[in-house]
Amino acid sequence: MKRSLHCRHCRLPIRSGRSDPDPFCCYGCRLAFRIVGEQGEGGEAAFLLARLALGALLSMNIMTFSLLLYGKAIPREVVPSFHLLLFLHATPLMFLLGVPFFRGFFQEIKTFTFGMDSLIALGAGAAYLYSTFAWLAGEERVYFDTGAMILVLVTLGRFLEATARAQAADGIKRLLSLSPLTATVLIGGREIRKPAEEVQRGETVRVRPGEQIPVDGEVIEGGAAEGAPVDESMLTGEARPVEKEVGDRVYAATLNGEAPLMIRAIAPLAGSLFRQMILLMEKAQQARGEMARLADRISSFFIPVVLLCAAGTALFWWRRAGGSAALFNALAVLLVACPCALGLATPMVISVGIGRAAREGILIRSSRVFEVLPKVSNMFFDKTGTLTEGKPVLLSILLPAWANVRPEPLLAVGASLAQPSEHLLARSLVVAGMGQGIPLYPTAGFKNHPGLGMTGQVKIDGDGKWVWLGSRRWMKENGLLFDSLLEGESRCAASAGKSLVFCGWEGRVHGAFVFGDRLRTEASEAVSLLQQEGLSLHLLSGDQKPASEEIGKHLPGCAIHAERLPHEKCEEIGRVKKRGAAVAMVGDGINDAAALAEADIGVAIGSGSDVAKETADVSLVRTDLRKIAWLVRFTRRASRTIKQNLFWAFFYNIIGVGLAMTGLLQPIFAALAMIVSSLLVIWNSLRLRGFQ
Repeated sequence: MKRSLHCRHCRLPIRSGRSDPDPFCCYGCRLAFRIVGEQGEGGEAAFLLARLALGALLSMNIMTFSLLLYGKAIPREVVPSFHLLLFLHATPLMFLLGVPFFRGFFQEIKTFTFGMDSLIALGAGAAYLYSTFAWLAGEERVYFDTGAMILVLVTLGRFLEATARAQAADGIKRLLSLSPLTATVLIGGREIRKPAEEVQRGETVRVRPGEQIPVDGEVIEGGAAEGAPVDESMLTGEARPVEKEVGDRVYAATLNGEAPLMIRAIAPLAGSLFRQMILLMEKAQQARGEMARLADRISSFFIPVVLLCAAGTALFWWRRAGGSAALFNALAVLLVACPCALGLATPMVISVGIGRAAREGILIRSSRVFEVLPKVSNMFFDKTGTLTEGKPVLLSILLPAWANVRPEPLLAVGASLAQPSEHLLARSLVVAGMGQGIPLYPTAGFKNHPGLGMTGQVKIDGDGKWVWLGSRRWMKENGLLFDSLLEGESRCAASAGKSLVFCGWEGRVHGAFVFGDRLRTEASEAVSLLQQEGLSLHLLSGDQKPASEEIGKHLPGCAIHAERLPHEKCEEIGRVKKRGAAVAMVGDGINDAAALAEADIGVAIGSGSDVAKETADVSLVRTDLRKIAWLVRFTRRASRTIKQNLFWAFFYNIIGVGLAMTGLLQPIFAALAMIVSSLLVIWNSLRLRGFQ
């Protein structure tokens, strides 16, 4: 029964008709894995490398003897002895390098799924068998050199291909090498050193300056106040260290700066963002997109056609020029048609592309991103938390006409009273006060009234005053009077989608704090870059229309869809898809998960929820919307590279088979042409690593 497996070296999918505990897609991958992947294990690496070196040595002797025979530089009576020498050199070489191809050929015969091993085995085996029978029959011409050089060149080509694919996927290997090994955990006031893999959620971990952070966690002590930047470049691609404060999240495998940190583990190392990134890259590299499946389908009927062409070529040239010409031309057809380049065309680009995107802090979960994203013409953005920062910030302070208090003292009063509260707007008010360096007043008698506001005694200029902080209704319920100017300005701000918190004492409202969701600093630039790429942009929001239109003022050319529930966001995307357009969706929250799944391509930003990331095809490790425009340009370049590779592979095979059938291409040159074709595809794919 057939099972779907993955090559241990290059991770590409393979098919196996038997139980294989050590699966490889080709002999080159098997050899490369033993040499570069398992060095020093029982001398296996040295033995396999010696096999390749010995095979090359034997082939050089075979070529030397053959050249003497072709040049008639030896007496005729010595020719049989030279034929014996050729046989004695070629036979061990067939076992050293040919057995893996012959084994694959016999397995393919059993399943009637002929592949590249069949072409190589038939070519090299036919040359060897023909030469052996010709020598035994006493004929003058033998072609042991052809079979030997075919095996050496093809084995070398496969080895180069396999190591190139490994280099394309070296991002995963480099990430694995960065995995933290140990952690310092505080248990009962004592420091205990233990493997990072054993740190459990909720444990307290001490991270010294210069150490790797062992798990994903939350800063509970230390941080920016003590000058503790964290180098997150291996996750985000950003070279500048990030200042961390108490409450901020830190990630496994990132590097602590110059001050100690105390963190509370929120996930074990196995569930960290670092490990998730590695798993996503491996999964995406193993997946096969539509272009790769197309190449597989073409290869499945292409190889039987090649075998028929080789048989027809042999028959034609046998009748026209005899057995030697028939053998040579049929071998050339088999070798030049070997679809190695076709098999590499798409997987190489996908492997290189995933690694290059990871260096930019972009995780690609599916290989279909390289096929679909270049076709996207419409992109939808969630508003809150995606285009905006997703948390309220203090935008302005409104004062009445008779105000005898300046904005700074009013902020000091409001922030002082808000300190004990956990309400989101109250916390933002405190952050605003601390950010401006305003000293806070002592408070007493704090009482919170959910849904309305809070009250307490604030000691202002040495005099304790009862202060009310909260909604308009809270002010009026407590008999605080509004100035007409403040009333009008606050209503205008509310109609524009802003949130207001009023503050008053001694029977009057002394002012209002205006909060809003601030547009991300890079959002306007990101929108402009995407529009330059020819995309039509849409803003989806569940907020009221005034708030959405206020954000839309800073995003010219972006269509606004406000007051949309989650299912209505899906309907908006569906309407565009029905017009035949490919659609991408960018979001961050749980309410965006359905829209991300509905779109052809979903992009989850770094601060998004786990549900959003699970349903997205792409995840941005860090929230930099400009990376989306970079990804669009990059996938378009990658798509062009795939098409170039496929065109070259088809063009090469068609022209090469034609030349071989007409007798214009010798087997040795056919084998060289096959290697050159594969290396051109590899070189063209690896150029993506330098994409800027």
